[in-house]
Amino acid sequence: VYVEKGESNQMFHVYEDLIRSSSVIFDNALRPEWNESEERVVPLLDFDPETFDTYLKWLFTRKLYKFRADQDTSSTHLCGAEWLNKAYALGDYVQDDDFKDCVLDGM
Repeated sequence: VYVEKGESNQMFHVYEDLIRSSSVIFDNALRPEWNESEERVVPLLDFDPETFDTYLKWLFTRKLYKFRADQDTSSTHLCGAEWLNKAYALGDYVQDDDFKDCVLDGM
């Protein structure tokens, strides 16, 4: 999965079965009739890599974790409403109702 926003581009490697089972958008984008399935790249132009990283961690753990670049990744902390709003917007875009429910629980 390729996440791009302005000058900040980052490649994420995701288990296809995991993300397809959770997200309607990824399930559809990775169907054989779409270019993304052949290229194995799904661009998400409107979301920053940090927000997508939060989603990936949730996919594996079903918990919301927020890591800051200046912190050790073994520690976690939730940030405020702005972070939760970004996470919810991503969940809405990828059509992952379970992720959106989890974000709402954090609000």
